[in-house]
Amino acid sequence: MDYEYLVSHCKVRPSTRPQVRRFRERLAVWKEWLSEDEHSIWTQIRRMLWADMVFRTINECRRMAIEDSSGNIQQNAAIASFIDEGYVANQLLAIRRLTEKDTRGDAISLLRILEDMKSNADLFTREVYVCHDGLPFDTTPARKRELERSARNAKRNGGVSFGYLPMRGPEAFIAAERMQNHFDRLIGASGGAWLRDDKLDPKVFSDLRRNLDCCLSINRYASKYIAHAADAGSRGELNRGERRITLNRLEVCQRAICKVAAYIHGPLLFIGSVGLVPLPPFQHLRGLEKAWIGENDLDKIHEYWKSRASEIEAWTNIDVESVCSEKTKN
Repeated sequence: MDYEYLVSHCKVRPSTRPQVRRFRERLAVWKEWLSEDEHSIWTQIRRMLWADMVFRTINECRRMAIEDSSGNIQQNAAIASFIDEGYVANQLLAIRRLTEKDTRGDAISLLRILEDMKSNADLFTREVYVCHDGLPFDTTPARKRELERSARNAKRNGGVSFGYLPMRGPEAFIAAERMQNHFDRLIGASGGAWLRDDKLDPKVFSDLRRNLDCCLSINRYASKYIAHAADAGSRGELNRGERRITLNRLEVCQRAICKVAAYIHGPLLFIGSVGLVPLPPFQHLRGLEKAWIGENDLDKIHEYWKSRASEIEAWTNIDVESVCSEKTKN
């Protein structure tokens, strides 16, 4: 991550410069995990929500088919079951990945970024937060210089002054005041005196993590039924409610994940806002009104099913010698 100003040029106390360096290093990592990596948190979230949107659209088509009195619109039961199972597995694994505890040290998840921020909570001071890339802490001198420049400009131009206010660097007093006011909101300050050693309460990271507790039972189900084939004893640890996956339960988890990710990205790191569901540049609903196959091809599909089933059944028509041979053909 590139910065326009060297740490030595930042308006911080010399004793704070090591913290500024660390904050820059961790901020680069946090941004990578959030949005820049191939497996970034926002990439995972958008894929999860895109799959959810597609499934719910299909579900709405089913509802319309049931209500259609003509009988011309029908849904194939085998394909419907396949779609349902695929959707549930997709969503459970997405939720599990986004909220898993990083025990290996290589997973990009919300829990990992929250734990990393919490372990570096000492970096979230007002001085570091505001001034880590050249903004002034005290905005009064820069504001005074701008007013004097504007007055000189007006004097030369018959009372008219024009120009651009800098938004970066030591003269960007408006951007600095914006950061100061934002940090006030983060720490719950009343907007009084700005102290360089004002700190963010580390409790915020624990509070954010608690928002994800709603995913715990979903993750247990995913571990025992989707990610692993748990035995009967292990599956028995789940009660009846935990074994019942509904759209509402999934939405509770999706909403919590989006809320926490958006807070980290926006209010906490002040990176900006993000969209959740991408607007596709293509006609993504084209073909929904079409049949899967022509009526005259139904017999061919029946024959294909029989042929493929016979091929699979033949996999077990083997003798002991071929199974235990030294070389197995792929």
